[in-house]
Amino acid sequence: MKTERRHELQNNDLAEVLATFLEKYRSQAGLVGGLAALAIAGFLALSYMSQATQQANAGSWSAYFQAAEIPGSDERQFNAVAEDFGDTAAGNWAKYSAAQSVLGQATQAAFTNREDAKAKLEIAKKQFESVITVKDPMLRSRAMLGLAQSLEWLGALGGSDSLRAAEKQYEA
Repeated sequence: MKTERRHELQNNDLAEVLATFLEKYRSQAGLVGGLAALAIAGFLALSYMSQATQQANAGSWSAYFQAAEIPGSDERQFNAVAEDFGDTAAGNWAKYSAAQSVLGQATQAAFTNREDAKAKLEIAKKQFESVITVKDPMLRSRAMLGLAQSLEWLGALGGSDSLRAAEKQYEA
């Protein structure tokens, strides 16, 4: 049995195929090795960039939630996050949250100081308009609702054009 096994090991088919393959493609080994090294380098670069992007996203969301956790948060905290993180998802949500904060302040001021309320509603309107252009459909629809509410309040405070604009916004 041992002699049969030795004979089997001497005639290893895989080794023969591999040897003929290597002899046939030996001249192209440098090219294959270079392509393999290039593929590995590309994979490592993509991994590094992906990790850096994930860390940046985590930092932006961390800043957003820190701003949201502050009791009585106003638009200043959210605007700071929006400025720091620009067109990231967290930055866009910070813009929306700032607009919501201003809208809330404006609706409270509508009963005590109409001029202040109008000024804040104009600010909220502009902020909501800047968020409507984002790709996130949920955020865009919330911004559209916020814009419609801002226009409705502006109309209630004395602007019939704003009421028509609010009506169109609600229908959209």
